[in-house]
Amino acid sequence: MKHSFPPDPNAPIAPLEQPAEGALIDRRRILGEIVAVVLGFGLVLALPLVSSHHIFNIACLVIFFVFLTARLRLRGSGWRQYGLTRPRSWMRTIARALILVFAVNLLINLLILPAVVYWLGTGPDLSIFYELRGNRTSLVLLLALTWLWAAFGEEMLFRGYLITRFAELFGNRRVGWSLGLAIRSLLFGLGHYYQGTAGMVLTGILGLVAGLMFLACGRNLWVPILWHGFTDTFALLVIFFDKLPQTGF
Repeated sequence: MKHSFPPDPNAPIAPLEQPAEGALIDRRRILGEIVAVVLGFGLVLALPLVSSHHIFNIACLVIFFVFLTARLRLRGSGWRQYGLTRPRSWMRTIARALILVFAVNLLINLLILPAVVYWLGTGPDLSIFYELRGNRTSLVLLLALTWLWAAFGEEMLFRGYLITRFAELFGNRRVGWSLGLAIRSLLFGLGHYYQGTAGMVLTGILGLVAGLMFLACGRNLWVPILWHGFTDTFALLVIFFDKLPQTGF
């Protein structure tokens, strides 16, 4: 087909290519599911504000994930698609997680945390955890919460589910993965509102780090899950033995 140059001003203008109706419906469905899941998990995160009963809060979290898992099954999917697959080597996976715990904590304490404190004039507000000092019962309970709620719950939702669903929303293109990583890090930081502005900034950065781990590990969740669990366990032990510096972790 021959094209004239300059183009004929009287020639009809070709309409812009429109996405298929099915693709639009599918994107709307994915976006609606993302919004519903974020709102639902947001309500679960807000439970400690209205209820101090940890068992009730854990039960609500379990119910939330049961419904989400059922939703995934109904559309022929599952958590394997979102990164919860068995690693090739458990020893290597655990070793990588422990190395990352050391490396990221070093980076946080030597560079990122001092920068946040200098910028905002204060560190994360960890007063909610002060009752843990010397309290063995609280330590055991919070360790259970840490691994169930934070390590598994937050990583499966924020890292595995949300990043992957945002990528699917944009046809698994790089923009989708990048947008999912950015929005997920923002939501992860906002979810730690009880630590104040400095805490939200710091955890948002940590969320970005965990998201990069997820992608770097071939979208496998086990390294981020173990890293998150080990990191929070170390932090709880620091508070339990009252070795927390004034600026935070």
